[in-house]
Amino acid sequence: MAWGQLYIETGLTSILNAATAIFGVLIAAIFFKDERPTLARGVGVGLGFLGVAIAIGLTNFATFDPQSVAQLAVITATVSYAFAGAWARIQLSGLSPIVAAAGMLIGSTNLILPVSLTIGALPPLNLPAITWVAIA
Repeated sequence: MAWGQLYIETGLTSILNAATAIFGVLIAAIFFKDERPTLARGVGVGLGFLGVAIAIGLTNFATFDPQSVAQLAVITATVSYAFAGAWARIQLSGLSPIVAAAGMLIGSTNLILPVSLTIGALPPLNLPAITWVAIA
């Protein structure tokens, strides 16, 4: 998502990211017997997506291009988020939400940190005290 957002407008990214709920309902219907699609779910997710699109601005759809690699990257990220939700329900159902979230954040940091240090540079560490408090 972050890479795709470098090349497309933030408004369109926000609307595409809202599609996570749509993909979440579809993926949940595939993996979980108790998450069958219903008219109420479809209407609810559709209204939620439309609400985001209206709030952000429907004019953002003017730049939608299904052949744009950046836009496809953002859509792929939203599908990945939906799969992550299903995976978490299956694999982490016995953990408290705080432990599960902390584990996922620590795991993703361990995966991306070596890559970011290899490709980029160390971020500046001379941050204001309030920033360090927020990080802690």
